[in-house]
Amino acid sequence: MENPSSWFEFMNLAQSLLLKGQVIDNYKPNIQIAVEPSFDNSIFLQIVINNEEVQWYRTTWMRFVDLPKFSNPIEGLKYIGQVITPTIIKESGTTNIKKLKGIIEFAKGLSIKPNFEKWGGIIIDGTCYTLVIGVESTQTTYKWHYLPDSWIELEKMADMLEELNRDLV
Repeated sequence: MENPSSWFEFMNLAQSLLLKGQVIDNYKPNIQIAVEPSFDNSIFLQIVINNEEVQWYRTTWMRFVDLPKFSNPIEGLKYIGQVITPTIIKESGTTNIKKLKGIIEFAKGLSIKPNFEKWGGIIIDGTCYTLVIGVESTQTTYKWHYLPDSWIELEKMADMLEELNRDLV
């Protein structure tokens, strides 16, 4: 692998590794959310529902561990001649389905239509979200940086999943 020549190339590499996530059983119902803030570590939480047991997989890109490798000239000297790869942490575990009852019921009730209206703002910072809900090859993916008014339900869904993520140990 060749070293990325800029922080932006490195961020693209890190994002692709983050969104690759971990291998999950797609034949079981699953909910996946990537939360990618501009100025914080990014996470990709994958939840697989298997009857009363829920398996969770969290992939985290440690942005603040990697940033000095590009922004600090002294730190960058340590990596001369080395391939710099993103610092990705993978965790997994199980939890009781009771923690997800509200999330599952809320997901079942979503009724969001595709958005065809372009937002004309300039995005400098904020958070990019990718939400995937489904089973096998029947999946729905929502992706947003700026949340259209017609998708406001997704904000609640994202909040519920971020709260769950904080509770998983």
